[in-house]
Formats: sequence, structure tokens, C-alpha cells
Amino acid sequence: MGVSNPVIASMREVSRQQRDVKLKILAKSGEERDEDDLKILLETTNKIDILRKMPLETRIEVCKLLEVVMMPTGSVVFQEGDKGDTFFSILSGSVVVTHKDHSTGRQSVLCHLYSGHSFGELAMQKANTLRMATVT
Repeated sequence: MGVSNPVIASMREVSRQQRDVKLKILAKSGEERDEDDLKILLETTNKIDILRKMPLETRIEVCKLLEVVMMPTGSVVFQEGDKGDTFFSILSGSVVVTHKDHSTGRQSVLCHLYSGHSFGELAMQKANTLRMATVT
């Protein structure tokens, strides 16, 4: 007893290493990212439905624009009613998506999103779209 599962520990370590590599790439400006950096980011975009459906040339341009945003726990990423102009993909951590019932004024939890999930995709589909929920 007391021995951790080495396969799980190994998988966690690989995941942590992959995340760290992506964070280093995202810390670079789009102009500083080389072909290998873009390949790694393209692999990530293949896991995001809305991006996977885009033509390769468009995804390459998106990969040049990606930037990392570190949010302290409990911070509001965006609020319901804000103008939607940014799409997010979670590299680590989690967020809570809530919606306000305007007739009662109560906030309802719609879902929890974790590493690998994305949100804010309506901002990419329609110009001048207002946020439909609050994400913290």
C-alpha cells in the first residue's frame, strides 16, 4: 500500500510537460514562433471543434495570434452581456459558466469546464455578439 500508480504518475508528468511546452510557445509573440512551435499549436487546435473545421491556412494564422492569459482563481474571464471578441481554450485549471435569470435575478451554474475545453466560440462565429453567460 502507499505506492502510487506509476502509469498515472507518468501520464500526469507527460501532460504537465506538454502544458509547459505550450506555455513557453505561447509566451512568444506570433513573429517569434517557428515552424516547430506552430506544429505543436496546430496539434492543439485539432482538439478544438470550431478550430479543427477551419482550413489549415486559417488555423496557422490563428496559431500566430494565440496568447496565454493567466487568471487568478475566482477571477471573472467575462460577464454576461459583455461584447464577445475573444475565444478561450483552457490549458490548465477550470472555470464555472453561469447564467443570470433576469426575471428572478438568480445566477444558475450551467457547467464546469476543465483543461482541454474551450468557450467563447460564438465570438468567432458572429461579429458584435454579446456574451450569453458569465465565466469565472
